[in-house]
Amino acid sequence: MRIIFIFYIFLSLCTPVNACELKTAKATLANYIWLTEDYPPYNYHNTSGKLVGIFPEILDLIYQELNIDLNSENIQVVPWARLHFSLEKESIYAGFSMTSTPIRALKFTLVPIPLSSKISILVLSQNKEKLQSIPKSELTIAVVREDIGMQLLKKLDFPAKQIETGSASNILKMLFYKRVDAIAYSENVAYFQYNKLGLSNDELVPLYTLDEDASTNYVFHKSTSACVINLFSESINRLHQQGKLEPIKNKHLKKRFH
Repeated sequence: MRIIFIFYIFLSLCTPVNACELKTAKATLANYIWLTEDYPPYNYHNTSGKLVGIFPEILDLIYQELNIDLNSENIQVVPWARLHFSLEKESIYAGFSMTSTPIRALKFTLVPIPLSSKISILVLSQNKEKLQSIPKSELTIAVVREDIGMQLLKKLDFPAKQIETGSASNILKMLFYKRVDAIAYSENVAYFQYNKLGLSNDELVPLYTLDEDASTNYVFHKSTSACVINLFSESINRLHQQGKLEPIKNKHLKKRFH
């Protein structure tokens, strides 16, 4: 009898804690200030000024599935360097979309969606043959500061000269006006951004591949509780199993093909 009594005491103590953890986890998600950058087709403003794309639309589904109100005013579009700094320093922030690297996995808690991206060194098609014939050390490559392209070049010890900028549109304009030989960036995003500049993405081709199958993630402060992360990632898995993520990905990724 004593063992049974102790068990019921243990159960009575644990049940409110578990319920409280779920309630607390939802409250944490409800109160986040979400940060993102202009990174189409993953996240960008449409012609009406609304934030759309794969990650904000999946985030909206996650919050609906968890019955949490998502305040769109709590999603801020900021430069990538500011996003990176804020997410590392303050737990009130969460963000998207971040490509996985070992260093980022140490700094942040990453929650992937079932979608990979290809990170490459891209050049103008008219220059590809010439650039293939010169040593890598003679290339000048534009990168977005703290972006995955810059990090992979460092990780791979790629010998080219790098010029850092603050946005994708900057590196693409530098490439178009031939101020640099190449850019290091996600292919999907580069093609999409090139179209936004009124240019054909047929003019943009990969010269070297930096990562063939990079995962893309929602990102949280390293101190985020396991309860919050599990609740969030399990929701992504359920939505994926229900077939609700694929239509969102297809809707935006097909825009690169004009």
